Amino acid sequence: MYTEYIIKRERNMKNQFTVYTNPEFDFDLLPQFAKEHGCTYSIDFDEGYTVTFSSKNINYLEEVSDQLSFLEQTSITE
Repeated sequence: MYTEYIIKRERNMKNQFTVYTNPEFDFDLLPQFAKEHGCTYSIDFDEGYTVTFSSKNINYLEEVSDQLSFLEQTSITE
């Protein structure tokens, strides 16, 4: 039973990180960018616009993080 819980938890885990956009950030390209990198995103407004990227595959998020390294961002978390 405990093993089953761990397997279910790992299957449902999503990794994520948040970027803090700047005035030059092009939100129009965001849907295509996320799709090409195999992740989802959500936009929030908290002292400026933030974009949180999520994926079960941490490698995809690492690539997105590298591509957006010019922006301030949080670390990738589970």
